[in-house]
Amino acid sequence: MTDHPFPFLLFVYNSDSGFFNTLSDIAHKVISPKTYRCSLCRLTHGNFKVKSHWLQFLNELNIECKFLHSDEFHRVYPEEKSELPSVFFVKDDRMISIFNRKEMDQFISLEEFQSQLKFKTAEYL
Repeated sequence: MTDHPFPFLLFVYNSDSGFFNTLSDIAHKVISPKTYRCSLCRLTHGNFKVKSHWLQFLNELNIECKFLHSDEFHRVYPEEKSELPSVFFVKDDRMISIFNRKEMDQFISLEEFQSQLKFKTAEYL
């Protein structure tokens, strides 16, 4: 666990970092979007960039947000074995799962995800 004085939301993609991984992800989303394995990416990103509605939503949240790719997440939190993508609330060295992979996969739209995220986040603030 890393030291961080304030609570934050941690969004973890089911995708590795790096230029070639990003190119591979873009190609997969374009060629076969139904089999793309990262529902967090699917909800919050278009084929080439972050959705503007998502960025606006994040700016309006009253909590810091951090984002990690799967390889980065496993390096920083080696003890955490959650399936990805996932969203966590992190406070005082405690990591609480807000949405696990199965829950993330069930969101149909960005609006639905944002609504549920706002609701769940309110429980912890």
